[in-house]
This record gives sequence, structure tokens and C-alpha cells, in this order.
Amino acid sequence: MFPLNHTIRQKGSLTLLVLLLLFKLPCLAFSDPPVKYLGIDQGLSNNAVTSIFQDQHGFMWFGTFDGLNRYDGYSFKIFRN
Repeated sequence: MFPLNHTIRQKGSLTLLVLLLLFKLPCLAFSDPPVKYLGIDQGLSNNAVTSIFQDQHGFMWFGTFDGLNRYDGYSFKIFRN
């Protein structure tokens, strides 16, 4: 009786593993792209960012010690006082 019970547990564990993989794979396929590093090499005015905001148009705004930076997904526009 013990070997039969052990076999049923193995099949149950395998079924659970397959179900978890089936539910996890679509999540991985449609997940967000990886985070990119944005710094002075990409056009940011200063690497010390003090605030971040996204407006209703999709622009990302970064407040730094060297001005306000607007990022459109491709390049920065810097607004200085």
C-alpha cells in the first residue's frame, strides 16, 4: 500500500508543477520590458535625481540638482532656472 500512495503523491506533485508552469509562462511572455538605466551618458543633466513624475501625456519628469529633465522615451529635454 505504501508504494502506491507514494506514486500518487509523485503524480500529484508533477501535475501541480505542470499547472504552475502553464500559468507562469504567459505572465513571463507578456511582462514589462526590463528597466533601462538612464544617466548623464543618456542625456540626464545630473545623476542625483530628487523626484520623478509621469504626466498624462506619458512624459517622465526627473528633478535633479541641475534642472528639470523631461524624458520622452528616447531623449531628454533639460529645463534649467
